[in-house]
Amino acid sequence: MGWPLVKYLLWSLLLFVQIHEHRACIEEERMGLLELKAFLKSHTNYTKPLLPTWVYETKGGCCSWEWVNCSTNTGHVINLTLSNINILQDYVRGTWFFNVSLLQPFKELRILDLSNNGIAGWLRNEESNGFSNMSKLTQLNLRDNNFDKEILRSLGALPVLKSLDLSFNNMWPLSSKELVYLSNLEVLILQCCGLNGSLPFKDMANFSNLEILDLSGNDFTGSITPYIGALSSLKAISLSDNRLNGTLNTPEFCALKKLEEIDLAGNGFEGMLPPCLKNLTSLSSDLYKGLILDMVSALDLSFNKLTEFRSFS
Repeated sequence: MGWPLVKYLLWSLLLFVQIHEHRACIEEERMGLLELKAFLKSHTNYTKPLLPTWVYETKGGCCSWEWVNCSTNTGHVINLTLSNINILQDYVRGTWFFNVSLLQPFKELRILDLSNNGIAGWLRNEESNGFSNMSKLTQLNLRDNNFDKEILRSLGALPVLKSLDLSFNNMWPLSSKELVYLSNLEVLILQCCGLNGSLPFKDMANFSNLEILDLSGNDFTGSITPYIGALSSLKAISLSDNRLNGTLNTPEFCALKKLEEIDLAGNGFEGMLPPCLKNLTSLSSDLYKGLILDMVSALDLSFNKLTEFRSFS
């Protein structure tokens, strides 16, 4: 057997071992997933077989389990999707508390989806432990649960969190005291969260990294205040289906040079349109891949009382 062939076989063996190890995932994380399954099985009303691919007999193979994604380089779990777990066959959900400390083994987790589960919060005294090791989590989806604004305090322990979806939870009343925990975000979705009063732009003065903001489907009143000018990185905003009024002749609004998508439909805005909005009509609306779910165009001003474009005087 020639030396080149020996080297080839050795490299092939090494590659096979690496692929096998990565497919196998990390043993601590495999056991962590099984503990998580046991907790979910005992605390939810799921009537079908729960996570049937998550079994003890499949030693080491958790990277191929449903709703689990691992890094091809390290084998660590980096994406965990646990949405729609707590649903009865007749689609009636119960309210329960999630043991967030069970997420401790997943130190490399980047994306976590707990949406549509009816979760009311974290188990008492567990929230401080739950996020302590999750220093790399960048995206968190808590959409369609029963959280209130107290959940935001625990999210302050996530140092690199960039995207948060809290739609269809009860975040009222939300103030600067709670918003301070979110000031590093790039994407914030608060659709249909029971929010009311004035738009919270004054309390968001430190949101210098925010690129996408969805406050649609709430009960905000009043006008778009000059404080919106502090959101200098804003690229897309949806304020649709609120009770906003007044004009859009706010210079600070047009000073947002990075703004590319706006949805103000279903409000009571009136008067003439500022020229800065005219340039948005030619842009593509799929730039942000549906993060603002109801946007159908780069500029949606339907169901208002607006007229032709005009310049500021």
